[in-house]
Amino acid sequence: MKKTLIAIIIYLFTGSYFIYAQSVQFLINPADAASLGLAGTIVAIDANSFAIYNNPASMALARQKMMLGLSYGNWQPKGANNSLLTFSGYYNIKEKLGVGFGFRSFSHQAYPISTLTGLTEATFKPAEYAVDLGFAYRVAPQFSTGINMKYIGSSIAQDAKGSSFAIDAGMMYQNEKVNVAFSICNIGSQISYGATKYSLPMMAKLGGAYRVDMTESHLLTLSAEGDYIVPAKVMMMGLGAQYTFQNMLKVRTGYHYGDNTKSIPSYFSAGLGVAFSGISVDFSMLLSSPSEILKNSFLVGVSYSM
Repeated sequence: MKKTLIAIIIYLFTGSYFIYAQSVQFLINPADAASLGLAGTIVAIDANSFAIYNNPASMALARQKMMLGLSYGNWQPKGANNSLLTFSGYYNIKEKLGVGFGFRSFSHQAYPISTLTGLTEATFKPAEYAVDLGFAYRVAPQFSTGINMKYIGSSIAQDAKGSSFAIDAGMMYQNEKVNVAFSICNIGSQISYGATKYSLPMMAKLGGAYRVDMTESHLLTLSAEGDYIVPAKVMMMGLGAQYTFQNMLKVRTGYHYGDNTKSIPSYFSAGLGVAFSGISVDFSMLLSSPSEILKNSFLVGVSYSM
């Protein structure tokens, strides 16, 4: 009975899609506004404040010495109405070694706890979080590798709490025009809520990015990515585009192809970013999706670089 109840709770909190006995779904959701604006095609993009989530290897190839970022958003507002808070950053040492950190908190809506007579005696607000520490090393002038170590905590009911340790690993090749990258995320132990164990959403990502310098003031970056969720044995794919004007204005759009029952559903997204004196403000929204529950999901963030 308890095993069935926990499975139902996980289903409700992941929305209309449930990835085969898999918990902590938030680990594969876009972590920041730029990522959502590009529809999650971020494994091969240049390092930003949230590089530790996109691909840790990018931190060693970063063009900025240091970046910090804070992001907040609402995921599945028409269904689960979850809140995602992310704080992360990196520091690049002598253009050789990148050190990054991150904290993500994923809050669910509170639900009532009823007595045997049907009266509501209290409410419980499920929450999940992950703490990351990452390192990247430039092996060659245009090639780097990286690794994250993370602690994951999940509390979905008063008597259903679990934790896990996991790692991410990635590599990236970068030149003036092209980035090519690969990473594998959430390799770790299962989470036990007491009644049964649930797998982490382990995922392999392969992607590329291509920069088109139209003029001195105008830059277009195209990105593409394919992801494979191991426990569910399902593919996701995406395309993204970012237009940059004088490093001050960024316009993003993307399309993600997924599955309503086995992965994050398909969606279109768009976003806007403004940067001045090292401070960037970004906003992205999920514009349309066959899955109604995802519509109007959004992320907003602010970053500082030097």
